[in-house]
Amino acid sequence: MEDGNIKILTLYPSSEETAPIKCSVVPHSLSQSPSYEALSYTWGDPVDICSVPIEINGCAKQISTNLEAALRVLRHGDSPRVLWIDALCINQEDNSEKSRQIAKMGSIYASAVRVLIWLGLGDEESDFAMSIIGRLNSAADVDNITENGWNAMENLFSRAWFKRIWVVQEFKRGRSPVFQCGQKTFSWDTASDILQKLWTSEDSVCKKHVKLLGEVGKVVSMAATRADLPLITLIDISHAACSFVQMLRVYGGCQATEPRDKIYGLLGLSDAFSFPGGNPPAIDYTKPVNDVYTDWAIFLIKTQRALDILYMSPRMQRHSDLPSWVPDWRNAPNDLWLTLDVFKGSFKYDSPSEIVLDPVPYFNNYGRYLSIHGFVVITIKKDFTFSDPDIKFIASKLDSRPQVELVNSFLTMGCKLKNAPVEDFAAHGLAECRKEFRYQGIHCIIPNATTDGDVVCVLGNSEIPFVLRPVGDRYELVGDAYVENRSTDFLPKVITFTIQ
Repeated sequence: MEDGNIKILTLYPSSEETAPIKCSVVPHSLSQSPSYEALSYTWGDPVDICSVPIEINGCAKQISTNLEAALRVLRHGDSPRVLWIDALCINQEDNSEKSRQIAKMGSIYASAVRVLIWLGLGDEESDFAMSIIGRLNSAADVDNITENGWNAMENLFSRAWFKRIWVVQEFKRGRSPVFQCGQKTFSWDTASDILQKLWTSEDSVCKKHVKLLGEVGKVVSMAATRADLPLITLIDISHAACSFVQMLRVYGGCQATEPRDKIYGLLGLSDAFSFPGGNPPAIDYTKPVNDVYTDWAIFLIKTQRALDILYMSPRMQRHSDLPSWVPDWRNAPNDLWLTLDVFKGSFKYDSPSEIVLDPVPYFNNYGRYLSIHGFVVITIKKDFTFSDPDIKFIASKLDSRPQVELVNSFLTMGCKLKNAPVEDFAAHGLAECRKEFRYQGIHCIIPNATTDGDVVCVLGNSEIPFVLRPVGDRYELVGDAYVENRSTDFLPKVITFTIQ
């Protein structure tokens, strides 16, 4: 297949629901604007294969039960339906074709006349939730939703589709998204205004709306990305790198069967993520996963000229062959916003004005070692007395952030506030897995994993200190730290830290 082509599927009609599924796949030039609908769905468990194969170009093909169910529901009774479906329009056994086609995914969804979002087969509860959403026209309609209605909506938005990495760009880039669960549908273009107002208005912090937060917040998060993330390539590539790191923070905890897709699945969110002129790592499914993660970490650090991605790495269970500073996206949690750099306005460390550090590290040993200038703020000693962090202190540091800004930050991450005030929710989250100590007038909050001999230090242009562990003449990354500024007469010595 030529580089500029994609394959498009024609689903042949049948008036009988149980009739065998027949379709054909032929190449088309994307530049000639073929008319098709793009399907967004989840593959499901790889072993959950439909017992009866479908027919493509006269040949039998096994597909997942979820895709088979979608094709049966989407099939017209009297006319063909033209679709783009990744499992059927990309040869999944050919890594070369896969790499080329994955690079076009953003354009494929953007060029479709609409995106069909298949949530799975329906049941009584999902039908109820879909009908509620379809009737939402005003805040008054929201006030009339019953407890069972809220629960049904939360369960609907808890379905597998909302947990997958690929659906983020499919929803963002696609035109006129239509959600379908069984036979029920609703148009995002129709329902979006009232749903988004629940999160952007100050009223969104009221208890009567709190049940929406959490699972339902995932789709609002994607909608925010849909509205706010620039599609154009005109933004500076350093800002593009900053935006991509943010997308990794927001969506890195989403699921992907193929671990490389934790990176590749977000590249189509914006044309800016092609990083024109920046020479980003190529999409390559033959490259080892650890090399993909390391190469992208190096590229983003160099391009952004910042160490933001390092704050996320310690929150993941690390593969033994990965450097400590490289995030292992295979094990990314959903709470990557619970790092102090997200709230740097509240927790930043003001370095002495006399100290000017080079913001860009250099890499050696085939990219495994990151070396950067910095200075030690304090070394952890065995006689320090540690305690649980003071929740009220952390909450007081967050008081300066407007409440709505905090709420929207959490919603962007798809978090659930329950009934706690937002500052308390954030404070408890930031305190988890951390401890504090006071020593000679210095107040520090550090990771629980911090131990005797570790150093709290400032690296490059970072505003939130790091905790590093000496390993021979190098260091390993432990996590982030809050340090109340030391006295003005503290003038540290600048050294080079090599982190492995």
